[in-house]
Amino acid sequence: MTPDQFKTIRQALKMSQSQLGRQLGVHRNTIAAWELGQRPIPSAVAQLVPLLLTTLHGTIRKDQP
Repeated sequence: MTPDQFKTIRQALKMSQSQLGRQLGVHRNTIAAWELGQRPIPSAVAQLVPLLLTTLHGTIRKDQP
């Protein structure tokens, strides 16, 4: 996952860096560093974040008429 992909998913989740950081158990500065490409995104995070997006969108689809 690229830093841009990570940021795009976070924005699609409508979460701030702080909010996503709390969900993942990391500081906001870590999220920022991943998005800027200053630190590598751990593989576990790269696998989890798209699942959050899929789950959110799946829930929205189920709730819509």
